This record gives sequence, C-alpha cells and structure tokens, in this order.
Amino acid sequence: MTIEISDEIVATSHLTIEEIQLGLAIWLFQEKQISLGKCAQVAGLHKMMFQKELAKRKIPVHYTEEDFERDAEAVGDTPSIPTISEEKNWYGPMELVYTKDLEALEAIAGVKIQR
Repeated sequence: MTIEISDEIVATSHLTIEEIQLGLAIWLFQEKQISLGKCAQVAGLHKMMFQKELAKRKIPVHYTEEDFERDAEAVGDTPSIPTISEEKNWYGPMELVYTKDLEALEAIAGVKIQR
C-alpha cells in the first residue's frame, strides 16, 4: 500500500517526509495499531532508534510480561536485563532494555550499561 501526500500539503506542513513518516509511526504505535517493529519500519528506522524517538517524546514502550517471555524463549535462555538508571542521564520512560549486543545498545543510547 502506498499513501500519497501532495507536495502542497508537505510544503504547507513545513515537515520533511521523514518527519511525516515518524509522526505516522508514532501515532500508530500510540494507538496500538501495529507492533513496535512495524512502526519502526514505517518510520524508516531501526527498532532501537525508534524507541529512542519514543523516549524523547516520553512515550512509554508497551512491553508486556508475555513479550518478555517470548523474547527470552527466542534467545534460548533467560536473559539478564541491564537496568539503565536515572543517574546515567537516560532521557525517557524506557527502564529496561535487552539486547544480545550490549555494546551496540550503548552506542545507540549513548550510555554505559553497568554489568
């Protein structure tokens, strides 16, 4: 499916196409219409970067216990979850993050994770 927005509307909005895509993705996420991963695709961003955009706007990530159990099962064992403390200047509502590549997460988030 393709959504067309006229050049006139884009020009009038004073937004870039990327900003419009991000706005649509954030709206879809807040309305719980599609998953975080699909919203990141709509925005044209990696999932971690989309989460960072949500955090900038103080939009909580919908991550349920079932999501965690599914992710833990996919990894093969129960992962340890690093917490990102307030003292680390983490801006946003995201409290828990898990990734197999903590160094990549640190680079994306701009923080050092205590292990």
